[in-house]
Amino acid sequence: MHEFSIAKNIFDTVFQNIDKEDTVSKVTVEIGSFSGIESESIIFCWDILKENTRLKDSVIEVLSTDTTAECRKCGEIYTVRDYFFLCPECGSSDSEIIRGDKIILKSIEVEENG
Repeated sequence: MHEFSIAKNIFDTVFQNIDKEDTVSKVTVEIGSFSGIESESIIFCWDILKENTRLKDSVIEVLSTDTTAECRKCGEIYTVRDYFFLCPECGSSDSEIIRGDKIILKSIEVEENG
């Protein structure tokens, strides 16, 4: 399950970006539809990783994003549906993915202490 190593990477990144006294309430990630990453698996792995840590009360929110491509022939930017890379403007299949093939850490929400 490669999602565990991805969740661990997110977990480690959160720890690197918070202060010792911070209490994290929510972590938001964006997962592209072409990334090959299962949202449910990330959530499951997060719940395992956070046990007995300062993140134990945090939740991970997973936002899904469509895959967007740019036609190399005419420059049209379009949403890819069902892994079908065909430019709706000129019909070319020569396209480059410009969004939706990655996982992005969008935010870390920290509770106010005091």
